[in-house]
Amino acid sequence: IPVLILFAVLGAVWLGQLARRRSVRAWWGAGFLVVTGLAINAPVKAATDGIRFDAELHNAIGAALETRGHRPQSLAWFEDAIRRDPRMADAHFNLGTVLWNLDRPAEAEMAYRNALKLRPDHDKAHDSLGVVLYTQSLYSGALTEFRMAVDLNPRNADAHYHLGLALYAQGEVE
Repeated sequence: IPVLILFAVLGAVWLGQLARRRSVRAWWGAGFLVVTGLAINAPVKAATDGIRFDAELHNAIGAALETRGHRPQSLAWFEDAIRRDPRMADAHFNLGTVLWNLDRPAEAEMAYRNALKLRPDHDKAHDSLGVVLYTQSLYSGALTEFRMAVDLNPRNADAHYHLGLALYAQGEVE
């Protein structure tokens, strides 16, 4: 265990340095830590307490954990990313996705809205907010969000699909 903690600290310092330079290698390194199991909550978190990580790195680790289905752990990493950089729209968006997957729609809606305040051109946040509104039968608001997502990114197939569902729900499609 001490060797793993030492490896985690050295890897975390290295990744933190790369992330500050906005290096693509940092993203791969974060993925490597997750794949090797070192980033699954306690070992890396405990070993790196006090080391100033870039918010982007926390967001990347959270995304990797979410992909592997470790939602409670990813939630903590996204919250840390937001604490470190409250202006990071992608961290707010990712937090919303985890909250939605944890069946916490009100909190997910707030996270998506925060992401959109920071980055109004975030098509996936518009689409995801639309889904939250759609499930609450708030079709008018959902349509607005889906249309915005499609306008921002015409290649967003999910937004087109969701727009079609919302139009059908309102009887605007035969």
